[in-house]
This record gives sequence, C-alpha cells and structure tokens, in this order.
Amino acid sequence: MQTLDPSEVRFFSGSSHPQLAADIAAHLGVPLDETRISRFSNDNLYIQLGASVRSLNVYIVQSLSPPVVIGGAIVVPIGMILGERTPPEILDIRITEQIAMQAVMQAETYLGNHPKDVSQEKIGYDIESFDPHTGRLRFIEVKGRKAGADTVTVYRTEILCGLNSAEQFILALVELENGKPARLRYVSNPFTSEPDPGAVSMNYNLADLIARSAEPS
Repeated sequence: MQTLDPSEVRFFSGSSHPQLAADIAAHLGVPLDETRISRFSNDNLYIQLGASVRSLNVYIVQSLSPPVVIGGAIVVPIGMILGERTPPEILDIRITEQIAMQAVMQAETYLGNHPKDVSQEKIGYDIESFDPHTGRLRFIEVKGRKAGADTVTVYRTEILCGLNSAEQFILALVELENGKPARLRYVSNPFTSEPDPGAVSMNYNLADLIARSAEPS
C-alpha cells in the first residue's frame, strides 16, 4: 500500500462518522485535522476546515446518510441576561464593532459593491460583498480599534479563512476617534502562516498591518 506523506495531505471528517475518520487517519499515519460544522436555519450546512489546504491533497470522510440531531443549545446575548449590569468593557467593544461595521458597509456601497452583514454566522469574516465589476465575492473581516491601539486580535477561524481564500479575503482596519471612524484601511493577504495548533487567537502589530494597507478599492 502506498503511504501518505503527512506534510502533503490534509485529512478531515464530516459529521456522519468521526470515529471512523479518526481510525482511518490513525491507520494511514496522518493527523485528523479539525472540522467545524454548523447548520443554518434553512437546514443548509456550513463546513469550515480547521487547517490550510493550499497546494495539498485533501481527503474528507463523509457518508451520504442523513445526519442525526443529538442535542441543541440556545445562545442568548449577555445583555439580555444582565441588562444594565452588562460590564462597561463589553458594551464598549460592541459599540466599537458596530461603528466599524457601519463604516465598512458604507465604504463597500460607495465602491458600487453589494455588502451583506454575515457577522452572526461566525464563518471567518464579517461582511460578504459582491463586486459586480469582477463578479466575485469579497470576504471582509472588520476590526475596529481606538486611536493609539498597538495590536489587533484575530481569531483562528479568521486567519484560516484568510489563508484558504487569500484572493477574496480582506482585513478591514477601522480607527476610531471620539466614537467616530477616523481612518479605514484594507489589508490584502494579511496572514502568512497558520496559528499554532492550540492557539484560539493571535495578536498582530497594528502598525505593521497599517504599513501594508491601502485605501478601500
């Protein structure tokens, strides 16, 4: 049997038989990479691969059997539970994110694109914007930071999305002063490497990203 070079393959599991996928991966001597699967309200599935697949051979173990629902959860915003007791720092972050999102949505509209807020879907970016000139979608992750900030935090799913969709992914940096957007910059190909396996997020030097950025276009 021909052996697989672990450095040349990515091996993933679907939702039907994760244990079978783990057994196959162990038998082949390759790691089983992480797969995140979520279901939309219309029963469509969203699948996010937890590792970069560029220039690699990709294998996915998934049968055609219907999925079985074994549990559920209700996600409730913290403000609905705590109300006026919501910590000020959480409220401040929310307000900053909302202002930044509005700034990028307006910029995309001004460019003649058709932006859509998908931030609640947690798919690695905040805005999906259709560019009618190219006929392609732009995946925009929005980061709002107050003036004077030194770093920006990017989550693992966002980094992997940026690597796997390098030609479509944009990191939008919005600098806020006195509660208003003062500067908006776009960074193409913002990431050069995957985060460490155990890393949930990574901090990037904001000045370095700004130096590689450009005006929205």
